[in-house]
Amino acid sequence: MWRVMVVGLACSHPDPEARPTMRSVVQMLIGEADVPVVPKSRPTMSFSTSHLLLSLQDTLSDCNTLALNSSRSSSWSVPEHNVMIRGDDDHMV
Repeated sequence: MWRVMVVGLACSHPDPEARPTMRSVVQMLIGEADVPVVPKSRPTMSFSTSHLLLSLQDTLSDCNTLALNSSRSSSWSVPEHNVMIRGDDDHMV
């Protein structure tokens, strides 16, 4: 179980270039290759959080625009359907 956990940690490294190849993952899992050494500290983030914040702000702005445009539409049209309901005596109402 320890081997699977360590290989899983290596596969989830934040830097895609630092992740093992599938070939080496299989070799590690079946014991043909050594598992990587787990570092004492977590790896640093490999992406900018300011970029994520700007992307989130753009998404929220788009959602607000869509909501505003849909609330300004003059009316919603709902198609009418004929509904047939059976009464107690099996006659259509």
